[in-house]
Amino acid sequence: NSTQYGALYYGQIRRTTNSWNTSTTITSSLPGQGYWCTPYLMDPSSNQTLYVGYSDVWKTTNQGNSWSQISNQGFPSNTTLRSMAISTSNPQYIYAATLSNIYRTTNGGGPTQQWTDITSNLPVTLANITYICVKDDDPNHVWVSMGEYNAHGIYETTNGGTSWTNISQGLPSLPVMCVIQNTDYTGVELYAGTD
Repeated sequence: NSTQYGALYYGQIRRTTNSWNTSTTITSSLPGQGYWCTPYLMDPSSNQTLYVGYSDVWKTTNQGNSWSQISNQGFPSNTTLRSMAISTSNPQYIYAATLSNIYRTTNGGGPTQQWTDITSNLPVTLANITYICVKDDDPNHVWVSMGEYNAHGIYETTNGGTSWTNISQGLPSLPVMCVIQNTDYTGVELYAGTD
């Protein structure tokens, strides 16, 4: 319980091992910087493994003592990742997105570091991708929230991003900044956070 992680702006991820009496920045060796609110994740099956999104996705298996880049194929240059999600039912499925593109790996990013652009029919010319949520028991069932003043609030895929469906009916025409699944509910229940 005394080992915890926190973030400061532009991807300064910090680790404490003594409940914040002291802390260490664990991302200082990474090139460049992240977005203002840099996405970072803990692997659901290993608390030693973390992922952080800068221009690429970086992975550590030793709590941030060293990092390896796991996304050097297919990502556009000069972009910054804004959101990431990992499947709790299969941590090999990781999703990462800029404002206008979303990518998926089904092999944990390595060893061949295969990432696929699954933006397909998302309306990224009309709204920005703001958040990713993976269904708790299906790594191919994903929701993304979209941020703009229109009817493109939340999109859903049940096939890993091959196609997306607008499920925004009932939401106001406001930017949706996040979408979360209530995993305590026996069916599918989502919460959307808007502007």
